[in-house]
Amino acid sequence: MLTNHNYIVDKEHKFGLVHFDYIDDNRIVDYQRTAFVAFSIEIWFDKNEYSFRRGFMIPENSKYAMEHCETLLTDDITLSFNEALFLLLGLDVLTLALPQFSNMDLINYKKSLDSSNMIEDIFINTSEFNELIRSNLTNNRIKSKELVSLGENYGFFKKYTNFLEKRTANNKIMKELHELLLDFDYITGEFNDLWRWINKRNQLSYLAKQLKHMRVFNDNCHQQIQHYIKDPSKAKRPLKNIKDPVNTKTIDNIIAKLKP
Repeated sequence: MLTNHNYIVDKEHKFGLVHFDYIDDNRIVDYQRTAFVAFSIEIWFDKNEYSFRRGFMIPENSKYAMEHCETLLTDDITLSFNEALFLLLGLDVLTLALPQFSNMDLINYKKSLDSSNMIEDIFINTSEFNELIRSNLTNNRIKSKELVSLGENYGFFKKYTNFLEKRTANNKIMKELHELLLDFDYITGEFNDLWRWINKRNQLSYLAKQLKHMRVFNDNCHQQIQHYIKDPSKAKRPLKNIKDPVNTKTIDNIIAKLKP
C-alpha cells in the first residue's frame, strides 16, 4: 500500500501533481488514469475561476467518500449514468452534488463550436464514456453488478472479487458472531455487507486469533476475518503483527457465547 502518495501527471504544470492519501488493493481503477482525469478537471475549475480544494476528486482523500464508492459497487443497486461513469474513472461520486456537475446531461450532450470549454467535454472524450453509453442501459441507468462486469471486460476495473465469495467459515457461527458484535457495539452493518469495525484495531486482531483457536478460521485467520470485517486502519503494519490488547474481557465473552 502507498500512503501520502503524490502522482506527477505534468511536472511543469501547477496542478500537475495529484495527491492520494493512500492507494491500496481496494482501488480497482488504475490510479494513474484517475489522476489524469482529476488533473484535467482541476485545470477546468481553475480556468473558469471556481474555487476548489486540491485532490477533491480523489475518493481516497475522504474516508466517507471511499466507503460510499465501495458501497455503490458492492451492493446491487441501480446507478445513474453519471455515477457509473465516475466509478469507471475512479472519481469521487459525491462530487456529483457540486453545481458544476449536478446539471450535467452527458448522454444527450452534443459538442459544438458554441459549447467549447464545457466540463462535459472532459468526460465525453473518454473511452469509459464511449463503452458505458453503448452498454445495456435501462432508462439511462445501470445495475452496479452490470457496471462491474463492463468495467472488467474492458479493462477499466481490475478483476473485482466479491468478498462474499471468499467467506468460507461456518455460516451459522459467523451469523451468531455478527449478532454478538452488534450487541456489544463492536461493528455496524448487515451480515452480507463488509461489517464496519468501530473498536480498536488490536481487538480485531485478537478476535481473529480466538476464532482460529475455535477452529472457525485457519492459520490465515487475519486475512479471513477481513472477508467479514473491514480493517479500519490504513496503516502499513499487517493486522497479524498487532499486539494483543491488555483488556480482552469483551472479546473473550463473545467467543464464549459462540456455539461451535
